[in-house]
Amino acid sequence: QVEEEGWNIEKMSDNDIMDEFEKMLENMNLNEEKKEPLRLLPLSKKRDMLQMNSKQTARNRLDSPTDYIQYLSSPELSLQKKYSCVESLRVALTNNSLEWVQDFGQKGLKQVLSVLQECFRNDSSWDKVQHECIKCLKAIMNNKVGLKAMFEHKDALILLA
Repeated sequence: QVEEEGWNIEKMSDNDIMDEFEKMLENMNLNEEKKEPLRLLPLSKKRDMLQMNSKQTARNRLDSPTDYIQYLSSPELSLQKKYSCVESLRVALTNNSLEWVQDFGQKGLKQVLSVLQECFRNDSSWDKVQHECIKCLKAIMNNKVGLKAMFEHKDALILLA
């Protein structure tokens, strides 16, 4: 599929490249100041960046937001597996596109908060999981959509307090 997308990018019109490039910039959660120099790049560079981005997106499909939500909701997870998953989720929330974080959305936020509540109900062996959950929440709140979701959730701020 990556080759297909790369092939399509090569065949795209200049206007389509510009449109897709804007979508990619928006997805990267960059402010206008950071977007402006990228917009000045030649079309060939923009095409290259779109190709690299499509390859990265294809690689990340194995770890979709739904994968994390389903895995974390599994009641029989050991403490170590839960920690590894939350740690991996933090990295995904930090490194993936804004679209990925938005897809994680309310369901994902609810699941992270559920794990955080579980940490509070258990002993100090859960401290590392708790710390990673808080880092996940920080990554979620690193954009307008995530911040809004945190404020709209009835228990989120109480759990963090």
